Amino acid sequence: MFPDVVVQFFAARQELLWLTTLAADLACTVLLYRLFGKAGLQVAIATAIILANLQGPKLDGNIRAGRPASASSSIRAFSSPPMC
Repeated sequence: MFPDVVVQFFAARQELLWLTTLAADLACTVLLYRLFGKAGLQVAIATAIILANLQGPKLDGNIRAGRPASASSSIRAFSSPPMC
C-alpha cells in the first residue's frame, strides 16, 4: 500500500509518524469545521471515534497473541485514510 521507503522511514521514527498523524487529523477537523460548521465538527468527532475503534483491535491483537506490536503493524494501523 505504501512504498517501502516510507514504511522504513516511519518505522525508524515512530514519534514523527505520530506527529504527522496528529497534524493530518487536526487539519482535517479544522477543514470540516470551516466548511460545514458545527455539523462538520460533529462528523469529525464521530469519524475519529469510529477509526479509533477500528484501529485499537489491530494493535491489541498483536499483544494478545504474545507478539509485540512491530513498527510495520503500527504503521498499517495508523495509516488509515484521512478524514478529508
